[in-house]
Amino acid sequence: MKRTLLFIALVVAGLVVGQRHSAHATVDVFLPYHYAYADLQSGDLCLARHQFWAQIGIPPASQAEASVAPVMVYRQGPGAFPVDINVLSNTGLVPRYVSDLFTEAGVLDYAMRLDMSDSVAELGAAGAVEVAKLYLLAMAANLDTIAPDGWRLDLAFDGLPPQTGLPGTPLYADTIWPYTTGSGLLAAYRAELLDRHGTCRAEVAP
Repeated sequence: MKRTLLFIALVVAGLVVGQRHSAHATVDVFLPYHYAYADLQSGDLCLARHQFWAQIGIPPASQAEASVAPVMVYRQGPGAFPVDINVLSNTGLVPRYVSDLFTEAGVLDYAMRLDMSDSVAELGAAGAVEVAKLYLLAMAANLDTIAPDGWRLDLAFDGLPPQTGLPGTPLYADTIWPYTTGSGLLAAYRAELLDRHGTCRAEVAP
């Protein structure tokens, strides 16, 4: 595992250190990312780590797309068939790359936008805000895997609906201070949404 993370860190550093650039595929690697699923017994929302075959120019941009892609598993029973367990796929969320930069200290600054327009139309305000928060948590977990020296995430939400009367911690359309590992808002969203009954598996990153 340490060797894998070191390799990923080296690939990331080699691709994006010290410069800003557009999303452009340059190399094929297996890249870790996170998606959200619901526990079958409790309904708890959990984050799970997976990997995918990425054509990388900018690793976090690839992860951003993967987190809203279907995750298919085999379902046993009569007429068995594969089912998608990623609760973030088919929600209308569209991630968009803005910029990326590795600082001289090795900290990854990543900026992106998340288009929620279709999500609001499909899920309503409450549902769209919930999946947007889950996406933010998945993206933060993604950056944890590829930026061991630290990261800062600027994630703006396009089409964020009014939240008056909605339960939970508000989601802000624009990032005032970048999200980091120790972000109080991330901690509040985790406590609000993830593993509320304590049934997420040990390998899940809440």
